[in-house]
Amino acid sequence: MNPEAIIDEVVHAVGGKRVDTLLPPDDGERPKNADYVFPAENAVAELKSLQQEVFTLAYRQKLDQLSQSWMKRGLIYAFGRPVVNMRTLPPVCQNEWLRLLTLPLQTNVVGLAHRQIKKTKETLGLHEAKGLLLLANEGNVDFEPHNLLLTVAHILKKKHPDASPQYSSIHAVSIFSHNLLVSSPDVPGRAFFWLNSHRPFCDEATKALQSKLETAWYESMSKRVGYPIRRVSVNQEEMDDLKFS
Repeated sequence: MNPEAIIDEVVHAVGGKRVDTLLPPDDGERPKNADYVFPAENAVAELKSLQQEVFTLAYRQKLDQLSQSWMKRGLIYAFGRPVVNMRTLPPVCQNEWLRLLTLPLQTNVVGLAHRQIKKTKETLGLHEAKGLLLLANEGNVDFEPHNLLLTVAHILKKKHPDASPQYSSIHAVSIFSHNLLVSSPDVPGRAFFWLNSHRPFCDEATKALQSKLETAWYESMSKRVGYPIRRVSVNQEEMDDLKFS
């Protein structure tokens, strides 16, 4: 499934528009803009893919090097090239892996989305608009949903030397996958997931927008698979138990 095509449909269903339809044709000089604008909620959203922005060849090479170092330090044991799974690794390895994941996530996803949302607000004159990061995981199980939300939250807490937030254009985050299913003791069977998170200064309109997008996404996915799919509904404590299955 094409995540952008699905999100285009979902955005249209809740009254949003593609930003590029509101701008002159791109002449190659135009700065990168965010993907969507929601006039009713006064919000701007950017869609990012973990597969395209984080899990690159360079990342894979660094992970191979990290795995070899774990073997040399006696932290894991394997013959040849190790196949690693984060949830089964010792805590020290999990922490080192998360640090490796954080840099491309911060640079290529959060940082870039912040700049695109900020530029789009300026271009469209939406100076008070809130920013929403839509984050699709299209096939990589290295980041369990809860770990991904925690890592993004950690990045969003970073501040400039003057104590102002680095990524102030992002007020809320929604993560989802069109082809990875999750399960947990609280979610019998396997299910598609869409999870929402927001910063303390996020307004109620943006939270409501996330809920509308979530509902429209489940409806869109149900049409594509040909049957009604269950919504994953878990609280903060239960979210840690969601595992890819």
